[in-house]
Amino acid sequence: MAGLPPVDRAAIERVLDAFDADVPSQQWRGFDWQRPGRQRSAVRYNGRLYPLVEVVRRVVRQQTGDWPARVPPRDTAINYICHPGFTVVMAPFIEPYSGPPRPRPRYTVVLEPSEEGWFAHAPALQGCHAWGETQEEALNELAIVYNMIMGEFDDRRVDPPADVAVAALAAAS
Repeated sequence: MAGLPPVDRAAIERVLDAFDADVPSQQWRGFDWQRPGRQRSAVRYNGRLYPLVEVVRRVVRQQTGDWPARVPPRDTAINYICHPGFTVVMAPFIEPYSGPPRPRPRYTVVLEPSEEGWFAHAPALQGCHAWGETQEEALNELAIVYNMIMGEFDDRRVDPPADVAVAALAAAS
């Protein structure tokens, strides 16, 4: 991430764990960040939400010893936080689903060879697709994407869509 110091998951976790106990930065003091129009992105960690921009500012301070001269663009900040494996959610902020776990529906999965390996996707779930060098890797990656998508449905308290029928097409030889 251009202009930002290297960071790993442990560094971000330290910032998030200390977030509520730390003395807020000058720009943060008394700021109602969840009020509409204030922040458009939040980091989800341990069932709580933290303002993305402030988290990035604090990580930079932790890594360099100085507050950043300017806040990075939102897309850069999102990539910076997501790269080590954190989730960033967009406003309006919805509290994570806290009820009992719901059963995960089963979906038809299509596995297709590609020039680089294998492409797997669940046609009924928008955005549920993955690639891997082997069939097993593609399916393992797809399982990760599937669980993230199901988590979003749980967080929004919305039922996932029904499965769709997929017609098999024979390749012309």
